[in-house]
Amino acid sequence: MSFGQLSYFVYMAIFCWIPIALIWARHRNILRKYKHPIRNLIILTLPIYLLWDNLSVYFRAWTYSPEKAVGIYLFFSPIESLIFTLSVDLAVAFITIIMYEQYKKNRNITFLKLFYYIILRK
Repeated sequence: MSFGQLSYFVYMAIFCWIPIALIWARHRNILRKYKHPIRNLIILTLPIYLLWDNLSVYFRAWTYSPEKAVGIYLFFSPIESLIFTLSVDLAVAFITIIMYEQYKKNRNITFLKLFYYIILRK
């Protein structure tokens, strides 16, 4: 299914933003305690991402379909790529923090129990 120039944004909404919003809504009290490490992670990863992605596009290691991008570029990369990187950084940081907090409470916890706590438990 194609959504034209909004394709990247639609897929990010489904696979990144909705899960991030659900995790934030469920665990915001825990995540607020870690706002500085999350901010530092983003500050650290953005320059690395910008360099690597733009060089890769410039040297044609990969490309982005202009028909599926909105047309706003940061050097050689579409803005969707930057937003996707930020979304993935947040998702990984959120899940890691929640798993760490649960592990601190119960050192015998299994991965399935952690998954249950993050995603399914009400």
